[in-house]
Amino acid sequence: MSYNFTEKIELSEIKFNITIKEQDQRAIIKEVKLDKTEYNPGDNLEAKVTIQPFRQSDEQKLIKIELPNDIKSGNALLIVKGGASKEEIRDKAFSQNDSPYLLSGWNELQTYIEKKEKNNQIIAELILFGEDEKTDLISNSNKEDLENNLKVILDTDFVIDGYHEIFFNIKNKEKSE
Repeated sequence: MSYNFTEKIELSEIKFNITIKEQDQRAIIKEVKLDKTEYNPGDNLEAKVTIQPFRQSDEQKLIKIELPNDIKSGNALLIVKGGASKEEIRDKAFSQNDSPYLLSGWNELQTYIEKKEKNNQIIAELILFGEDEKTDLISNSNKEDLENNLKVILDTDFVIDGYHEIFFNIKNKEKSE
């Protein structure tokens, strides 16, 4: 017997299609290199990510993030991690105290699962700091839109592990001209 709060389900059969591969499908992020150490607002940041699949030759992945034109100068941090990384396991935990726990239907559940980081992804995210530690480079009104633009997710054929941080500078456009 199964219980569902929205409708009764008459379950008669469950089928699984499983494919087992002999080859290990794990990889680690071996290295991350930026194309420059200093950027201007509006520049394209390019990071070359080297992943090392288990007992295979290295592969290169390219991540591109366009920096907004209206950011202030200061320090910034690029975080590149695998979806299987355990560095931020507490952020990924799904508990009853979190608001997504109480989802109101299949569509909400599907959206939540699609947005959630997966273990086969390379996740690159920019964190921006202002010259004054107390001020961010971006205003609070644009924060949510900008955070979506400063995060890139690449799907791969591997379960990706690893974590890298790279600091770089954003120059003041007026001073550099």
